[in-house]
Parts: sequence; C-alpha cells; structure tokens
Amino acid sequence: MRSQKVSRVTFAGDFKELFGAVSRPAAWPSFAQLGDNFRRAVEGINAWDILVCKVKANRGASIIAQSVRKYGFTQSYVASGHPLWLHDLFVDERSSL
Repeated sequence: MRSQKVSRVTFAGDFKELFGAVSRPAAWPSFAQLGDNFRRAVEGINAWDILVCKVKANRGASIIAQSVRKYGFTQSYVASGHPLWLHDLFVDERSSL
C-alpha cells in the first residue's frame, strides 16, 4: 500500500486472531509476533483500519488472492484496479453496499 501511495486503507478478511492481536495484543499473547509484524507493515500509512469479515462477504478480494496463489497472477490489482474478468462481481458487490 505504501508503494502505491495509498494513505487510507481498510484491511478486511477472515483473520480474527491476527486482527485481534493487532487491536488488543494483551488478549492475544500467542499471536503477539504476528500483531507486531502487521503493525510494522502498516507504518507510514496515514489511516488504516481492520475489519473481520467472512470470505463470502469479500468475494472479489478472495478470488484475486486465489488467482495469485493458483495461477501466479502477480500483476498489481491495486495499481490497475480490479481485473476485467471480475468486473461484474465488483459491480454487484458495490451495488449491494
């Protein structure tokens, strides 16, 4: 996000333990290292937030992540916007907000 000069970011995902360790480290001592790593990673981002949500509530991001892992699609979707092959999904998600 920093390399893309994005200054406001919401990290959303099904990461209850990680996000818990970030927001309430004393309550998640066994995840302290992950929480510290996350906080270091977001240094320099002016405004960021975390949001625990189910995978099906964030389908577009989930499909993009799968494409990176499964097919090696490493193009920066952040820089170029969502991929054209997911246009309809993102339009549907946007209209349901």
